[in-house]
Amino acid sequence: MAFNYTVRAGDTLAEIANKFGMPSWQSLYNDPANAAFKAQHPDPDLIEPGDVIVIPSSHRPFKYTVKPGDSLSSIAAKFGISSWQALYNDPLNAAFKAHHPNPDFIQPGDILIISGKPAPHISLQTN
Repeated sequence: MAFNYTVRAGDTLAEIANKFGMPSWQSLYNDPANAAFKAQHPDPDLIEPGDVIVIPSSHRPFKYTVKPGDSLSSIAAKFGISSWQALYNDPLNAAFKAHHPNPDFIQPGDILIISGKPAPHISLQTN
């Protein structure tokens, strides 16, 4: 699922595209979801902090660093993941889960892997 990315100081389209597994800055810039961005930025080298660009669904996982105020629910929502449980139980986050047996206790600086594809269906048992 696509999500919005807010440009930060020093970002380039090439760096953003690479970070999120896009094949090139051109594929990011020319994606139909970014038609309004492209119209406002006819020169792709002139992007500014605060600009918002749509990151289409990726096929390559990437690392996300937990920020102050983040929760697994807010991170899952940000990246279009169906639930915090799907994010927490994604096999790519096995090491994170091993170090965080209580998913309510995450800290800024923790690293999660955001899968570029939907997480597998997870069945949860309740007691």
